[in-house]
Amino acid sequence: MALLKRVGYVNSEKGHHGGWRLSTELSEITLFDIYNLLGEKTLFTIALSDEYQNCLIEKAVNTALADSMQEAEKVLFERFREVDIESLLPPISNG
Repeated sequence: MALLKRVGYVNSEKGHHGGWRLSTELSEITLFDIYNLLGEKTLFTIALSDEYQNCLIEKAVNTALADSMQEAEKVLFERFREVDIESLLPPISNG
């Protein structure tokens, strides 16, 4: 919650009627915003092999995997920017 408070998404009040409250509309917060708050440097953590550093096949495979993961990350981040938190909530019925 401290991260959310630091960027102004929530605020807190002490006391009997205190607690955490949203200070930003959920429609204004995206998955990408939340991802950035978490401070992760990379989305995929697949370790590439470096056991045979002089092997041309290993180098080619590592390059292909790294390029593919980078492209996949780019596409996923674009999607994260399109999805706001409000759209993830289930519909609320009035009955």
